[in-house]
Amino acid sequence: MAHFGGGLNDGEDREKTKKEVMAEIIAKSKMHKVERQKEKMEDQDLLEKINEDFGLIQSLLLRSENKKYDPTESAENFDKIVNELATEKRSRPTDRMKTQMELVQEQKVRLEELEVFLKKNFFFCF
Repeated sequence: MAHFGGGLNDGEDREKTKKEVMAEIIAKSKMHKVERQKEKMEDQDLLEKINEDFGLIQSLLLRSENKKYDPTESAENFDKIVNELATEKRSRPTDRMKTQMELVQEQKVRLEELEVFLKKNFFFCF
């Protein structure tokens, strides 16, 4: 028998009880929690591998066989650079680029002012 909303009844004529609904919600919640934990562990493992590889890559970049990656040294350098940047004088913003319309308007005003100036000052010359 078809219902108004579509779909067919598969022999299940009763609605779920509150207890059954809550059990489903709890089961789904636990399943999602397990999935999140699994993803978090995978991310953590990947991060650890990347950190291990970083030391190797850095030593190759420095081309120094006797110098190994030292995270404390890197952290000290980072702190030093951050402090320098924090105390560095900041630059001032520049004027923004004007649109074509604004440039045309300024040119028009400048030419009008120049025309008025010429009329006032050179009227008696001719």
